[in-house]
Amino acid sequence: MDIRWWAVVVLAALPSLGTGGENPEAPPESWTQLWFFRFLVNAAGYASFMIPGYLLVQYFRRKNYLETGRGLCFPLVKACVFGNEPKASDEVPLAPRPEPAETTPTWQALKLLFCAVGLQVSMPGAA
Repeated sequence: MDIRWWAVVVLAALPSLGTGGENPEAPPESWTQLWFFRFLVNAAGYASFMIPGYLLVQYFRRKNYLETGRGLCFPLVKACVFGNEPKASDEVPLAPRPEPAETTPTWQALKLLFCAVGLQVSMPGAA
């Protein structure tokens, strides 16, 4: 090993050498470290986007922007607020979907086994 790696190992081990394996006493938590305060800050962050977005969507729906809108932002507003579904008058009746073939209990058990084995293999450190 290179001398730099040994220095890193020694420096990483030094704080635990003088404590006898015990963690040093942590300073008392301030009120900003409480989980409830952090929760409120997180909720305020989400609300700063969600509330104006909700109000904007309600405004566009109330003003019937889909019928009266135009301009540069119209395609973006249409896609974000109303979606890409056709209007009720533009809808084309859909053909009925074919019913899926009935599967046997053996086939369902094989699919379940395949999925379970796949999950076990994909997470080697979980077992």
